[in-house]
Amino acid sequence: MPEVVKNVDIVVTATGNKGVLTRENMDKLKNGAIVCNMGHSNTEIDVMALKTQDLTWEKVRTQVREIARSQSCQRWCT
Repeated sequence: MPEVVKNVDIVVTATGNKGVLTRENMDKLKNGAIVCNMGHSNTEIDVMALKTQDLTWEKVRTQVREIARSQSCQRWCT
């Protein structure tokens, strides 16, 4: 996964497994990348690791959040 995420615009998880997309993976994503989970569980994307002071969350619409780094222009949409 670490080699792939830096080259893609959209990441969709649908495995049902835990920890598919980690904070380490998210840090390597391109600016403006879109991340979504198609499964019924909320464990594939490590959301808790993204709730830190260096990231700001903004609600775009229902169930859509933009996450931005405080010290750079890197943004992700989940």
